[in-house]
Order: sequence, then structure tokens, then C-alpha cells
Amino acid sequence: MVEEELLVEVEVSFLLTTPPQVSGFIVHIGDNGLSYGADVVSTDGEAVLLEITMAKFWPGRYFVYRAGRGGPPSLEALPNPPLDRFHPTHEVGIISHAEGYVVAAMVPNHYIGGVLNPNYELFRYSSHTRTWSTKVIPFDRTSATDLGHVCGHTTNKVITVGGDSIGWVDLWRGILVCNMLDEDPVVRFLSLPGRMPTNARPLGTWSASARSYRDVICVGNTLRFVELEYYDDADDEDIDYGWKATVMERALGVDSALLEYMLYCRQC
Repeated sequence: MVEEELLVEVEVSFLLTTPPQVSGFIVHIGDNGLSYGADVVSTDGEAVLLEITMAKFWPGRYFVYRAGRGGPPSLEALPNPPLDRFHPTHEVGIISHAEGYVVAAMVPNHYIGGVLNPNYELFRYSSHTRTWSTKVIPFDRTSATDLGHVCGHTTNKVITVGGDSIGWVDLWRGILVCNMLDEDPVVRFLSLPGRMPTNARPLGTWSASARSYRDVICVGNTLRFVELEYYDDADDEDIDYGWKATVMERALGVDSALLEYMLYCRQC
């Protein structure tokens, strides 16, 4: 890999364990030893998107590690994105497909000429072309959607959705979904449930952190959502100390609310 006319050797090793144990990875940079910072940004299948800071005061660089089924693993250094318009680790995702992979980030562009018209600027890197491209894409307004949730969207995490899409998740509001393999993609919105009653009062503002209370993943064609409620009101005789986890599922393509409610409770 060439960086300021210097050839730098980068090695990445993964240390995988079975959950609930925590897996990890090590990055080694040429003669300098360990990197100055490294993050796993996103994963899909055998592809892992990494952001690595290779030298002090240098900006981070994207790498894609591929496990290589039936062959040796590979590590590719991506060219830098054309514009520094998005958070390098919180708003970028990767999706793997039969011919390679796509890395993407998306930023809102909702007001054109002072008029509300939700659009997004999509930054997309293709392993086929080995280049970044940018494109303004529209929001699909054919379904009933709360535009307040869409325009107030703040990305907490990025996930793959189905076999062809990336989802930018606001854990309070919903998921902005975009098909990465479509030549003319659009952005769709999948809503998440309102807050559970116990969380509605202390977490009344949208700016409150959701990561300690909520999460969502996509497995195959099913979204799985969980929210934790903590009970610690000693003045309420009807509520014991403890917590309750509410888990819900929704099949992709179903426009209704999340389905198949399951409850897990524990008192402590």
C-alpha cells in the first residue's frame, strides 16, 4: 500500500471466541509495531470493514478484511473518501455480495431552496470499480411515514438489512434503509416501536442515549428488536427491583408494527 510514497506493511489478526466471551483483533504496522488506533466499523458475512490509524497525526484509513472461504484471507486498503462529510466509524457500513462488497455512508440533504424535500447524499465504494462515487438519492414517500422522525434521524449504528441493503439505525425513531445493489437506489424508513412505559418518563428527550436501553439487528429477512426496562422505584409498592426485556420481531416487507412479542423478566 502506498501512503506518501512510503510502502507500509499492515497485518491484521483476529482472535475469535464463542459468545458471551469477547472476540478481538490485533493490527501490526510495519516496523512501527501496533497501530495508533483501530476500530471494527462494520461486518457482513466474511467481510470486515476496519478503520486504522497507521501513524501519529495521520487520519484513519479504511481497510476491508475478507476471511476467504476456501482460500487465504485478504486485506485491501481503500482510497480515502472524496469528502470528509460523515463520521468515520458510526455512519459507515459494508455489505458483501457474490461479486465482492460495497462500503457506503449517507448524509441528509433535506432542504433544497428552503423547501423540505428529504434527500440523501450517498457515498459508495465498490470493490468492482475500486473507486468512491457520490450520488444524491431521494426518500421514498409512497408509504405513510412520520417526516419528523425522518428529518430528526440520528444514526446510532449501521446494520445490513436482508441480502442487499444497508440500514442506518436511530434506536429511538427507526431505520433508514437503502438498497446498495440498485443502480437507482431510494431511501425507505422502517419505524421502531415507541418507548416502553418505564422508559418514557426518564428518557423523555430524543437526545437521551438509547444504547443502554435498545438494540436492533437483522437476521436473514427478520428484524429483531429488544428494549430493557429497569425497575428501581422504591416508593412504588407495586414495582419490584429488577429489569424486563421486551423482544419483538418483524419480517421484512411487512408494513405493520413489530410482531411476535416475547417477554423475559428478572427480579433482583
